[in-house]
Amino acid sequence: MAVRIDSDLLAPLTRTPGGSLLDVEMQRAGGTVLLLLQGELEHRSADHFEDAVEAALAEPTERLLLSCEELSFIDSAGLRSLVSIRASYPRTKMHLVKTSPFAARLFTTTGLHTLYD
Repeated sequence: MAVRIDSDLLAPLTRTPGGSLLDVEMQRAGGTVLLLLQGELEHRSADHFEDAVEAALAEPTERLLLSCEELSFIDSAGLRSLVSIRASYPRTKMHLVKTSPFAARLFTTTGLHTLYD
């Protein structure tokens, strides 16, 4: 499970192949953090996702962007994690960005999109 930290949101991305269910890449620019999620957000990877969010928000952060374009699967545990992090950091603006058609439909159907700015 890879977590990468960059100081520039515009830096080119390279993925570390790790064979994990969920890879999380983190980029920070000022008070904004971008987490690029790739793979499956589900019961075996939810803790890794929550740990990555916690690490990202350990420094002062005004806005968290979750890029969901490369998520291939989300189960109920993954949805629970998304709800949980939103509830745990109420003062941080959070946005679901670059959602795949699959993720967008799931977020709309479940109402999850209403929890994010």
